[in-house]
Amino acid sequence: MSLSEQQRRECLRYAVLQWLVHRPSLSFDAAVILERLGKTGLLDFTAEVDELAAALAFLTDAGLIASKPHGLGATLFFQATSAGVLAHERGTLASNP
Repeated sequence: MSLSEQQRRECLRYAVLQWLVHRPSLSFDAAVILERLGKTGLLDFTAEVDELAAALAFLTDAGLIASKPHGLGATLFFQATSAGVLAHERGTLASNP
């Protein structure tokens, strides 16, 4: 059974947050996040770059992750916020949308 477009977005958002929450003191650029998500088995589909960009923007706007530009350039690095960690730990986010 294939996922609807909305379900893909929700699953990707949750997977990104889950992956970042388990590494709260580290930050990663989008390319690394996409690569690692493909290797972890958190998703049962292959996410595209534009889908990941939308998920990162959504999670940033929701305050669950934060982005910070590289000190010597413009590449953004993403990290779970304390609000994102807390929401994940309390189970207030649906794991299976």
